[in-house]
Amino acid sequence: MKIAEPTVLTSSGCSGGIVQWSTGETGPSITVKPLEQTQYLASCTLDGQELCSKSIELTVDNLPPDDIECPPFTLTAQEVSKCLPVTITPHGCPESGSILWENLTTTSGTGTYSTILNTTKTIRATCTTQYGQQVTSEITVSPLGIHLTVSPNKVYAGAPFILRGSGCINDQCKEGVYRWKNMKTGQTFTGPSITATIGETTDFEVSCDGGWNQIYPITAETTSCDVKYSSFTKGNATNVEINASWCNPKYEINWYKNYGVGNTGRVTVEYPQGRNKNRIAVARPQDTSPVGSGIQDNYIVHCINGENPIPCNYSFSVESPYLLSLFPTKSNLTGTGSTGPQNTPEACNEFLLMEKGGFDSPRSASHATLYSDWCPGTKVEWFTSSGNKLGVLTPPSDRYSLENIEETTTYKYKCHLKSGKICENEYTLVKSTGLRIAAAPPITSTVVDEQCSNSISLATAMKVYYEQMLCQNTNLYTNNKTNAEKFVDNLITALKLNTGSSGVKYPENLSTVIDAMVAGDCKKAAALLSVANEDVSISVNGINSNILPSYDQVQKQVNSKLIYQTDGHYSTVYLIGIRPSKYIFLLRWLDPSFEIMI
Repeated sequence: MKIAEPTVLTSSGCSGGIVQWSTGETGPSITVKPLEQTQYLASCTLDGQELCSKSIELTVDNLPPDDIECPPFTLTAQEVSKCLPVTITPHGCPESGSILWENLTTTSGTGTYSTILNTTKTIRATCTTQYGQQVTSEITVSPLGIHLTVSPNKVYAGAPFILRGSGCINDQCKEGVYRWKNMKTGQTFTGPSITATIGETTDFEVSCDGGWNQIYPITAETTSCDVKYSSFTKGNATNVEINASWCNPKYEINWYKNYGVGNTGRVTVEYPQGRNKNRIAVARPQDTSPVGSGIQDNYIVHCINGENPIPCNYSFSVESPYLLSLFPTKSNLTGTGSTGPQNTPEACNEFLLMEKGGFDSPRSASHATLYSDWCPGTKVEWFTSSGNKLGVLTPPSDRYSLENIEETTTYKYKCHLKSGKICENEYTLVKSTGLRIAAAPPITSTVVDEQCSNSISLATAMKVYYEQMLCQNTNLYTNNKTNAEKFVDNLITALKLNTGSSGVKYPENLSTVIDAMVAGDCKKAAALLSVANEDVSISVNGINSNILPSYDQVQKQVNSKLIYQTDGHYSTVYLIGIRPSKYIFLLRWLDPSFEIMI
């Protein structure tokens, strides 16, 4: 609050009693006009006994001007997605200064700046202090890349999963086109989400037509099937029969082949001939030259063992003829020697492990989304655990937003397949452990220019000084010419006393200054007071050492020598003595015959 600003203090809760204030006044409310930081105490008394008391402290704006310095001006920005407003926050520019942003907008020294971010952008800002010291800084901000989530949180080798993207915005600030690529197979996809199956850790590239692309490794978790090696592999010199009889035919069965490629090592590829088959027949690999080296192929099956819906894998080794000769007990094909029939998995098991909902990001505590892209049908109905319907979604793009959701909340769903079959089950939301894979580039702020001088105009320095003093005390002289004259007279006297060797000059005619003060235009009055110094330069150190430190003392002397007639109670206060930490004042009331010491 400003100095001498009328402020009403009101008490409550003293029913039937009398409120006694530390000012000596009584009643439920009083009006005060503090000249400095002041504590007021209100006591509730009943029949002469104090029942309770409460205090409040009022602080006035009487801070001195900032020192002159080259501001340590820097900029920071928060992460935002493309085509959303980014806010630039300044640091180190004094509040009393100003900032020019991109030569377009001016704010206070602490004002922020917002702009739409549709591409990487460098933003320039110039901080100018009250004294004209300038520093220009730049910050380069880039929109966030695509937000990528993986379904489920654990990707199981051989089981289908979903890659979902969000945040692909083109340069026209519209939803862009996602393009995906399996870096092992070269297979490509388009769309905000894709379904894929991998047998080992695989890199996927996702790109957006807004000019952004990134490669992410998707880790495939493998769990060995808990089966014992017996007669699963049977063969002769040229062919081998592999039998994964434990794989549950109600679920998908996927086969992969791992083999050597010249001197480049081994690769793993899908083996589509075995899809949804428990038994496959394969040819033995041919020996390389020299024959004595021997080679082998590995066939890996990924499936559900029994009724446990967690995929497991098992690897079968098929040796070349040379290696077979070293292990003759593995010969003699006694099976059918042919690939088995293709099973038809139950349709509702196809998407059993897919993520059907998730929290919006690892940092989101309560916002989640229910998806429809996992359902290969016509619609998805979502319900609460108690059966209340939340919504009906059309695959694959429809989503349902949830607010104030806790972890492990369970929902029910119905997936309507195109065949007419309805798959019903429950799904429990689990917070991701950190699959917001796309990260924002580092945001940097650099100083590109400094215009800071070791000396400035004395008129500039005094204008800041006067403006601070006059604008803090407008309540003491506005609309009162007598008080304005006394204020200026006391201000000049106190300045000469405290800064006599600084060379400060004062106008000979103060009438225009007085007129501006009476009109309440403290800034104009300050400019008129300082104009006498416009041809004088002074060092920054001289201002900081000799003039600015006087501010508190000058203000005390001005306000202690003459307190103005603002409330009709008293007119003049004379400083008649000083004791440690105390001032001794003589108050002359409007009635000259009555005086009191405080």
